[in-house]
Amino acid sequence: MAYQTIPASSASGVTLPDVVLARARTLLGSTITHVMGSDLETSNWYTATLIGSATNALSTTESGGIVTMASSATAGGVSRIRPVGLGNLLANPTTSLWYAKSRFRINTTIDAAAYCAFGIADATAAAPAIFMGGMGTRSTANFSYDIFNNASGAAGGASLGVALDTAFHVFEMWGDTVNFYFAIDGVTLTSLAIPATTTNSCQPQFFITNGVTNANRSVGADDIWLCCANQA
Repeated sequence: MAYQTIPASSASGVTLPDVVLARARTLLGSTITHVMGSDLETSNWYTATLIGSATNALSTTESGGIVTMASSATAGGVSRIRPVGLGNLLANPTTSLWYAKSRFRINTTIDAAAYCAFGIADATAAAPAIFMGGMGTRSTANFSYDIFNNASGAAGGASLGVALDTAFHVFEMWGDTVNFYFAIDGVTLTSLAIPATTTNSCQPQFFITNGVTNANRSVGADDIWLCCANQA
């Protein structure tokens, strides 16, 4: 099943949303009440936006549900997934408590034009945007983070100091109304004061592109989640 605002537990035991919600509460407190997302064993929860020859598909050869997003080997390819519909699930990443998480791997090498990332962004204008993953504009050697403000202007970003590879990792980001934080595999790697004008509403998503390079860039995603409090 796909998950959206799921009860905290079930008669069969702890579910993946339970684990995600518990982690968010550990970081941000008990006011975090909503867990929204999918473990990507079905495409019912998300929609794909494809540009050029890019592709998006649920794997038929890997267990557990893996979505493969690929730019193709033709320059300008973009594969993006986001929740069905244009609803933004987080009102304001500056003033709201929020937590976003995904387990994914980057399947290919990247260059300075590649962008293989998970994060939160506006559904239509794609700004603001807070992403982490493999971003050639930040580093071609390490995982990085990137922040754009409401006007799509660069508002922060840097290498996270963890070498890029093609293994699965757990990527986490969150905001506590003072700072944004970024973690890989449970280790918090950096935090920064929330930049100005990152106030428009957002939703979780992936964005994969090869930019101007004629080479395939690909990500395999296992899940995607966003946690926040109820709207007051």
